[in-house]
Amino acid sequence: MIEVQMLVETHRGNPFDFFVTDHQALTLPLEYEPEISGALAHYLILEGNDPHCAVFAQEIMLAAKHETIPFLTMLAEAIYQRFEYMLREEGDAWTSAETMKQGKGSCRDFAILFIDICRSVGIAARFVSGYCLGDDAANSGDMHAWAEVYLPGAGWRGFDPSRGLSVNDDYVTVAAGQHPRDAAPTFGNFRGDAISSMDAEILITLQERKINAIYHPALQL
Repeated sequence: MIEVQMLVETHRGNPFDFFVTDHQALTLPLEYEPEISGALAHYLILEGNDPHCAVFAQEIMLAAKHETIPFLTMLAEAIYQRFEYMLREEGDAWTSAETMKQGKGSCRDFAILFIDICRSVGIAARFVSGYCLGDDAANSGDMHAWAEVYLPGAGWRGFDPSRGLSVNDDYVTVAAGQHPRDAAPTFGNFRGDAISSMDAEILITLQERKINAIYHPALQL
């Protein structure tokens, strides 16, 4: 049995409280400066080359007028609006091609789709697993998955295509990595004759919320 209790204080009431310091990174396709491109190389590797994803990426990029921040917010919102969310407790994350084909997916499937589309236009992206406060102040549920992208001067910034939102202080990161297997909260092996299974219960209680001003991404320079 694994039991974890923690008190977490988050500090991202405004998900757009940043400035992109490299002006070249404000337009797409994005090219990072040489001094950081090597460190981000793993987060730019495309797992697949699905033509439907390429068309999707081009559509969003044109709608965003090749501007990086609007592209990210519009992509998260487009996945949320166009694909049906489903709770899929078991199995690996689908490929982007499979999610596009099915027209639906779980949070981890949507995260992979978001990541692949970002990488296709030069944005370094990684998979994140953790917890997300729901619509209720106190709720129980499942672990959640979303994506983070690297923006010069801003660092890693989260976007949740399952909810069509930028990640704020409703989210608690547990692990992040290039691939979902790198962000598993637990892992291990079982040896024996008995059938192995795992049950999980998550309870999140909000103790205090501070309201901060939210700025529109179009105001970022």
